[in-house]
Amino acid sequence: MKLAVNYSPESSQLYKERRIALDLFKCPDWPDMVNTALGEQCVYVHFRLATGNHGLEQTDWQRITRFLELTGTQHVNLHLMTDPSLNPGDPSEVKYSIQKVIDEISRVVEKFGPEKVIIENVPCFLHDHDYRLPIVDPENICHITERTGCLLLLDISHAIITSATLGIDPKVYMKSLPVNRLAGLHITGLAKEDGQLVDHRAMREEDWPILEWALEQIRSGHWANPNILAFEYGGVGEVFGSNSDPMVLQTQVPRLYQLVHS
Repeated sequence: MKLAVNYSPESSQLYKERRIALDLFKCPDWPDMVNTALGEQCVYVHFRLATGNHGLEQTDWQRITRFLELTGTQHVNLHLMTDPSLNPGDPSEVKYSIQKVIDEISRVVEKFGPEKVIIENVPCFLHDHDYRLPIVDPENICHITERTGCLLLLDISHAIITSATLGIDPKVYMKSLPVNRLAGLHITGLAKEDGQLVDHRAMREEDWPILEWALEQIRSGHWANPNILAFEYGGVGEVFGSNSDPMVLQTQVPRLYQLVHS
């Protein structure tokens, strides 16, 4: 397993000064950032692709292929979403929506092969995200992976947020996902803002034990062994750039590196 860290001016500078060690920079599919990061370290690209009427049919797949070839990125990732108009209380709508997601993923699998396609669980928040309830249901996620043959990108922070919304233990929730197909991990710290857990924050002390537990599931053979653990803290832009403290990176990236490579 390798440790990836979001590319940012702060992580770049700390890496150049050898204050942090990492195996890869994680970049969005932004050519300028990817090219800059490639001049410093290996890169993997995390694509802004999502199922459920979120523009997948308009994707320039040749562009995706060029990123894969340029960086050696192993997977085409899809964020597992449904149409925001979905009524989760209507079984026929839910069935249709899940089948539509399966059809969308299957078309991507046809292009790249099942071992190259990875789906990421999304967070389900307390307010205004009822339409996500079917797509965060572990039974549906398992059904989707079984029907398409694709792999799982487990975002631990998303799983914790969803578990809090559903009122269940996050470990129970994660063990119910298709962890036998696990091929990638994401982790960030969490914070409670206006009563809602949000991610892409610095790791709190209470965030470390569940990551350590997840890594133990992998090392004990209960879960498949993923290629990458990505620390999604820092970056550029309004959300990521405002949470990109170099002191956080300098303190937490070495701890993560030690966990990954112990």
